[in-house]
Amino acid sequence: MVGLFSKKKVSCSVCNKEISHAHKPKNNWNVDGLLCANCYVDLMEKNFENDAEDKCALCGTKPGSFNLWKPKKE
Repeated sequence: MVGLFSKKKVSCSVCNKEISHAHKPKNNWNVDGLLCANCYVDLMEKNFENDAEDKCALCGTKPGSFNLWKPKKE
């Protein structure tokens, strides 16, 4: 039980900033350690691709910076 409530200082493995909430990188990103939110989003944008044909069937808008959703093509 020693160290249960103690907070260790954690830093991002990419930018070396001290972080309060750490994100775990995906296995295929080849990053060791934890990430801050900004570095996590940057790596998500690099590793997830947009499909040119993906757009909303109703309004025609394309998804955001990376494709984590699939629009219904009805």
